[in-house]
Amino acid sequence: MAEKTENGAQERCIKTVAAAGRGAARMSYALSLLYTAGCDRLHIIDAGPGEAADLGQAAAFIGSHINIAAGAFEAAAGADILTVFGGGRETGEDDSAFMRRSAGEVRHTVRAVLKAGFDGILIIAAEPVDITTLAALEESGFPPERVIGTGTAAVTAALRRTLGDYFGVSPRDINAYVMGEHGDSGFIPWSQAMIGTKPVLEVCDDSASNFRFDEIITIADRIRRTDSKDGAPHGNAAAAAGITRAIFGDENNILTVSAFLRGEYGQSGVCAALPCIIGRSGIKSKIRLPLHEYEFGLMDDSCRILKSAALSLGG
Repeated sequence: MAEKTENGAQERCIKTVAAAGRGAARMSYALSLLYTAGCDRLHIIDAGPGEAADLGQAAAFIGSHINIAAGAFEAAAGADILTVFGGGRETGEDDSAFMRRSAGEVRHTVRAVLKAGFDGILIIAAEPVDITTLAALEESGFPPERVIGTGTAAVTAALRRTLGDYFGVSPRDINAYVMGEHGDSGFIPWSQAMIGTKPVLEVCDDSASNFRFDEIITIADRIRRTDSKDGAPHGNAAAAAGITRAIFGDENNILTVSAFLRGEYGQSGVCAALPCIIGRSGIKSKIRLPLHEYEFGLMDDSCRILKSAALSLGG
């Protein structure tokens, strides 16, 4: 949002974020923004006692000039971005109950901020993120490009880091993705995994057994499964912060976020993780990778599971 001087001239854009929801991820997200100067103003919705003051002390210690405040949902009215977090799974709560409660909490938050006048971009970081992203989209009525789930952005980054360690190259030179559900049915399209411009499969074939594809699959699958649906709050918060910076910086970064599908990969009416270009308007475009037929089948299976889950909620 641009502020004006006394003579009416516009000054620099003031980047404002509101963070809502529960759990450790919200504080981790706020700290990430403080350390990276990710915004100019940060409103913590329904902050606990001393939470904003605690963040203010952290900001002072690290020299951050972000203005931090706590408030009710009305504080989100003028924000450019609202990031919504969720609490973890409660003791004894099964998958269905957790999903229903989390989706309901996200819907409640979205209704409240819309009533307050919010009209920016929604970042959804509440698990199970594909289901809560769809719930936020339906509740808000926003264009799909303005509702972004954290998806598999964090686990994709972890996959690239691990592959970089395995092959002895920088993670920046690895292109690989985790697609579909952020959960058990998510998959890695190995046909599209590249080191520089060379497919990982070819690197393994040409390495005289120095690199083995079966080893890579084992390592990568462990990473994907360790990143459970509700067990990586700091990774999820870092992903949300990365999306925030990509929006404010108009960075056009390719991130594997949860987005509403309208025919991509043969899927519609569901939110799932796929590579998207993220910039000032939100999701600028979705990347259509030339998946192999088997990988299209994995995407179909994953989206079928997500659709079934959404239908069980009446979505």
